[in-house]
Amino acid sequence: MSLLQPVILAGGTGDRLWPLSRQHCPKQFLALVPGTELSLLQQAAERVRSPLFAPPVVVTHQAYRFRVAEQMQAIGMDAAIILEPEGKNTAAAMALAALYAQQQGTGPMLVLAADHCMDQLDAFLASAACARPLAERGAIVLYGIAPDGPNSRYGYIQAGAAVSGTVQGFQGYAVQRFIEKPAPELAAKLLQAGDCYWNSGNLMVQPGVYLQQLLQFQPQIHQCCQQAWQARQPDLDFIRVAAADYAACPAMAADYAVLEQTDNAVMVPLQAGWSDLGSYDALWQQLSKDDRQNASYGKVRALAADANLLYSTHGVLVAYGVSNLLVIQTKDAVLVADRQDDQALRQVVADLKTSGISEAGSSVVTYRPWGHFELIDAGSQYQVKRISVRPGGRLSLQLHQHRSEHWVVVAGQARVQLDGVSRQLSANQSIYIPAGSRHALENTGQDTLQLIEVQTGAYLGEDDIQRFEDVYGRNEWGD
Repeated sequence: MSLLQPVILAGGTGDRLWPLSRQHCPKQFLALVPGTELSLLQQAAERVRSPLFAPPVVVTHQAYRFRVAEQMQAIGMDAAIILEPEGKNTAAAMALAALYAQQQGTGPMLVLAADHCMDQLDAFLASAACARPLAERGAIVLYGIAPDGPNSRYGYIQAGAAVSGTVQGFQGYAVQRFIEKPAPELAAKLLQAGDCYWNSGNLMVQPGVYLQQLLQFQPQIHQCCQQAWQARQPDLDFIRVAAADYAACPAMAADYAVLEQTDNAVMVPLQAGWSDLGSYDALWQQLSKDDRQNASYGKVRALAADANLLYSTHGVLVAYGVSNLLVIQTKDAVLVADRQDDQALRQVVADLKTSGISEAGSSVVTYRPWGHFELIDAGSQYQVKRISVRPGGRLSLQLHQHRSEHWVVVAGQARVQLDGVSRQLSANQSIYIPAGSRHALENTGQDTLQLIEVQTGAYLGEDDIQRFEDVYGRNEWGD
């Protein structure tokens, strides 16, 4: 029997859980819930570490490629990574995955969101085994979640007649209709009806079936993805599709493009402790609570306070005498809101972006293929960064026209190349990099290299860089 092909969709804009997640670091790359150090993406990959599955394929935006690769390597997962030149929503992302799966000759695709939580692995694996015979008969099998209350944040699936062919005591149902995110009054009626489920967004389908249905209902998406895939190119361990062909592809969710059009949709209930963690209310539901229903994370104290979500990644957070608040504290931003109104957060982020506030999309930590750097301080003609380079990591051979740099090694071993001269540096040693000098940095030790960088100059933008050599291929692809 052929293996199931896991497909992990890892795009996203990072708006719904701002300031924890941002455009440059969506929530799938974060470990949001206590009890595990794994990110949501890593948890999704671990979920399919089973003899049932082939190695997963991850579809992600090219800007996230090194984060995805790093996180897969950290858990020893051999994943194929398909890069989207730009986000085109789930219909196109699934098409690329289906073309990959056809090439691999695997069985049905199990399509999973990278940023969902499921804490009951055995139930998840049982649901995959249950859905397989339906998918092999040509059905598009959607996973529905039995609602535990009225909820306007999810789309709903109304179950129709039972279908035969499931196993292990599971029951599948024909999809009678889809219901878009309902108003609270309608959500309450759907809950009472007893035959409506939340649409989890996860599904199983044969690659060829999905492509045939996409051709039928969205031929332009099908054509653009076919052309982009046929012109794909390898980039290190990544698969790059043709940017020009993919740019012409309409952006559309798979739900609208195919699932709500097809007659082949079947729904199977999923009882695996699922949450999409798509809002702070969902995060509040996942976190443990004190006897006054305060959910907290980090260095937090709640005094005479009730039903708050208090989340701190840096520093001490104290809430006194307040109720039903959402308080999120990160190193560079604080959010305070009504816990029941966190759905307005996208508008808040949009307002920040319109106002030119950089923290709307970026944070003090910036990730690179060799590690990351953190902004510590900045002024009109200087800025200070903490740079962390993984063992074996290398910064490109480069120069800056407008700024000079002073590097001080805090921990680890560094090899610095400066205008053709190589020098080895250890903790407490430093080097000055004048503007216009060609320089490179490599971690030659077994531990993470930590250094402090002080930049001075009239212009300090990240685009003041000219690369000459780069082991990560960033010159070739223009990034």
